Order: sequence, then C-alpha cells, then structure tokens
Amino acid sequence: MPSVVNKFRSLVLAKELQTHLQKLGKTLSYLITGCVDAAYNMFGKRMKKILPDKLTAHAFRASNGELAWRREQLPEVLSAYAILGNPVEAFEVWLTDKSGGWTGLIPVISEVVPAVCVYNVKGKKFLETRETFVARSTKEILEKVNDWDVDWDVKETLRPRIRYNLYVEAEYAEPSAAGNSG
Repeated sequence: MPSVVNKFRSLVLAKELQTHLQKLGKTLSYLITGCVDAAYNMFGKRMKKILPDKLTAHAFRASNGELAWRREQLPEVLSAYAILGNPVEAFEVWLTDKSGGWTGLIPVISEVVPAVCVYNVKGKKFLETRETFVARSTKEILEKVNDWDVDWDVKETLRPRIRYNLYVEAEYAEPSAAGNSG
C-alpha cells in the first residue's frame, strides 16, 4: 500500500502548502499596502480632491486617502469623472476592512492562490481627443467591471468588503507652484 500512503502524504503536504501560501499572501499584501502608504506619507503625495462630497462620502477611504467604491456605485462615479473631463485609466479590486486597510489579493473561490484583479484602459490614441478618450475609458472600465463580476468569485461573506479603486491621473498631480507656501 505504499502508493496510498504516498498519495495521502502528497495531499497533506499540498494542503499545508496551500495554508502557508495563503498566510504568506496576506502578510505580503499588508506589507505592500503599508509600504505604499508610507511612501505616500513620506513624499507628501496625498489624493487631490476632484469629486463632490456626495460621491466621496459613501466611498471606502484608505489610510493614504485613496478611494474605492462598491460595484453598484461605479456608474455614478465614472459619470462624474467624465463630466469633469477626467479619464479613468485603470481600476484595482480591493478587499477592505473597517480600519481603512485593504489588500489587492482577492481570495477567489476556485483558486488556491489569491488573485490580483487590475485592469488598465488602452492608452489615449494619437489623434484621439481628450473628450473621446474620456468617453472610451468610461465605457471600457464599465464593460470590464461587468465582465469580471469579481463579487461572485469570492465567498459570500467577503462580498460586502469588495471595492473598486479607480485610477485618475489628475488626483495624483503635483500641487502647482503658485499653491505652495514654501
């Protein structure tokens, strides 16, 4: 019966490896998040406010000021960015917690290793106007969010914690020299 014993040992080792990878993934995620937050704090890169309070009031706010929304909030948020003339160039799916922490490692039901769910819009084309790029990026982001449907790929208990962080370059712009006081 050595083959049965070897198969059993292999299953036990695989399960132990899976457990260790999950723990390592969580540790790395929190470490990376902490480093990113520290870098933003060290270099004074805080999010520049663009959206009205009506939209930011219900967003998840990370410790570094970044915002993320529930999936059903995205059409209104994307519309607001478009009206303001700001293309949304990417999104990242976060698993959030109540303390302002988040991880980009999403524990997908069908996978052993957590997934990173990020999407970047195809860049602005050579002769594309800004208005056209804004409209295209808004449409592309909405389509990708609907195609992925990440909420259904995680355990039901985690679904309320899923948020979508949107990348808008204007929110990371350096303050103007005229606005600095030394």
